[in-house]
Amino acid sequence: FFFNDTATTEIYTLSLHDALPIFGKLGLPAFGVNGAAIASLIAQGVGSAIVLYMLSTGRSNVKIDWRSSWRFDPGIIRRLLNIGMPAAGEQVFMRLGMATYSAMVINMGTLIYAAQNIIFTIIGFSFMPGFAFGVAATTLVGQSLGAKNTPRAEESGYEATRLGLIWMSLMGVGFYVFADQLMAVFTADPRVIAYGAPALRLVAWAQPLQAFGMVLAGGLRGAGDTRWTMLITTGSIWAVRLPLSYLFGVTLGMGLIGIWIGNAIDSGVRGLAVTWRYTSGRWKTIRA
Repeated sequence: FFFNDTATTEIYTLSLHDALPIFGKLGLPAFGVNGAAIASLIAQGVGSAIVLYMLSTGRSNVKIDWRSSWRFDPGIIRRLLNIGMPAAGEQVFMRLGMATYSAMVINMGTLIYAAQNIIFTIIGFSFMPGFAFGVAATTLVGQSLGAKNTPRAEESGYEATRLGLIWMSLMGVGFYVFADQLMAVFTADPRVIAYGAPALRLVAWAQPLQAFGMVLAGGLRGAGDTRWTMLITTGSIWAVRLPLSYLFGVTLGMGLIGIWIGNAIDSGVRGLAVTWRYTSGRWKTIRA
C-alpha cells in the first residue's frame, strides 16, 4: 500500500499541475511544452516528499532512523545488486525496445502516430490496475517467502493474477465494443479514428494474455527471480514484438494493425513464458 499510495499521489499531482504551467491557468504564465517538464518536476518532488515523510514516521511499517549509521554493508549491497541489476537491465532493454517500436510507428506518418498515442492512453485504464496487481503480487510473494510460508507465496501470485485477469478481460470487452467511441473522446479527426479503432479492437483480445505476463512477472520479482523476468521481457520484445511488428506493419503493408499484431503475439509469448516459469516453482528456492 505504501508504494501504491505514493504512485497514486504522484499521478494525481502531475494531472492537477499539468494544465497550470502549460496553459497558464490561475494567473501563472503559459510555459507551453516546457510546462509539462515543470509539472513533472513538481509531481516528482511531491512524491519524493511523501516517501520521505512515510519512511520517517513509520506509517508504511518501514521506518528509517536518519540518525543511525549510514556505512555501506557489502553483504547487503551484493544482495541488492544480485536482484537489482537484472531488474534494471530489464527496464533498459524494454525502454530501448519501446523506443524502436515508437520510431517504427512515427515513420508511418503523423495520423498513425496520433492514433497510436491515443491507443496507449486508452489501454492505460487496463494496464495501470494490472500493474497494481503486479505490485501486489511482488509484495505478497516476497513477504510470504520472508515468513517462510511458500504455499501462501504461491497462492498470492495466482490470486493476484486472477484479479488482474478479470479486470483486464473486462477492459478488453469494453475496448472491443466501444472502440470508435473511445477514440472519439480524444480526437474528432475521422482519419485518426479509422486508423485507431480497428487496432484497439485487436488490442482488446490481448488483454487477458497481458494479465499473465504482467501480474505473474510481479510475483517472480517478489521472489528475487529477476534474471528470468529480464530474459523473458528482453527476448520477447526484441525477438518477437519488433521483428513481427516490422514484418506485418511495414513489409506486408498492414500499417497500425500489423504493428499491433506483433504486439499481441508478443503478449501471448511473454504470458506463456512467465506462466511456465512461475508454475515450475524454481523461484521458491532462489537466494539473493
